[in-house]
Amino acid sequence: YLHAVKQFCRWLVRDRRMGDNPLAHLQGGNVKLDRRHDRRELEEEELRSLLAVTRASERTFRGLSGPDRYALYATACGTGFRASALASLTPESFDLNDDLPTVTLAARRNKSRKLKVQPLPPDVADLLREYLKDRPAGQAIWGGTWASDARGAEMIRGDLEAAGIPYEVPGPDGPLYADFHALRHTYLTLGGRAGIDLRTLQELAGHSTPTLTARYSHRRLYDLAGAVEKLPRFLPAGGDSSEAAALRATGTEGPAAPVQLPASCSPVAQTPDSGCEGVRVAEGETANAAGRRGGASLVQSKGLRLIEGDCDHLRGLGSAGREPSTGGSGYRNFRFGSSSRAYSASLPPLYVAFSMI
Repeated sequence: YLHAVKQFCRWLVRDRRMGDNPLAHLQGGNVKLDRRHDRRELEEEELRSLLAVTRASERTFRGLSGPDRYALYATACGTGFRASALASLTPESFDLNDDLPTVTLAARRNKSRKLKVQPLPPDVADLLREYLKDRPAGQAIWGGTWASDARGAEMIRGDLEAAGIPYEVPGPDGPLYADFHALRHTYLTLGGRAGIDLRTLQELAGHSTPTLTARYSHRRLYDLAGAVEKLPRFLPAGGDSSEAAALRATGTEGPAAPVQLPASCSPVAQTPDSGCEGVRVAEGETANAAGRRGGASLVQSKGLRLIEGDCDHLRGLGSAGREPSTGGSGYRNFRFGSSSRAYSASLPPLYVAFSMI
């Protein structure tokens, strides 16, 4: 109000109707510190819940039934139109038969006094095709006094309470309200979160500047946190490396814990979960010597490669004369180079392999 009256006084001075401006010294307050009725957006789940409850509602508000308000709220969230603009729409305002469904707002009904042709989301267009098919032409779809008497907030507040959605929530600078105009905030906020750029949102909202649009398209702390996570990692290598951080996050950092073997097993025995019988060091060889040679190197040093499987057979590959053969009943003859030994068929094949190396 101060800005308007000071502008009027400046006009009086320019038109020589007044000698000087008596209000020129007055300074306006900081509107960011004096918030009276800040609005909030509805989250997606809140919006779905509101629409579902309103569609099934049996309450009538100033001539609008539950299904009427359901279509009204859906159109408000699908166009971003203000209450007065929505109340002026007729069936002829919608073009729903084209591949690009739109709604047209006359210039005299638009706050900017410009003709507005707004595209519609596909699901809202499908809803309106069914809803408008029996509506009389030339009459306001959501007429009545709910908009002219500024009762939109009262109307939606009742439906919010029925859906269990708070009308007022605390904000950083005071309460935030979910009145009817909050549906316009919801439209622009959902568009911004969907990746629509600010310039396009400005056109959809019909704002004169993107600064005004930015006041409608809200970003909360979790939106900012998600954006920060997309930043590249810029800390230098060394110290707390990314690999170490990843290991710490999974609890796998540090040296591996020593394997606890059953008391009945020798130091090189396999654990029972391998699916094979225990593998023992050849008789007459100490555990220390076996440890120095290593299980895998024992086989590889002799050119013998064991085939992984169910351990029911043993094959040596790479030279002739290394295939096991079956001898008499209950025994098997194994040949390795010039050596040939007979072992009981019940012995594990890996035991035989380590004994012949």
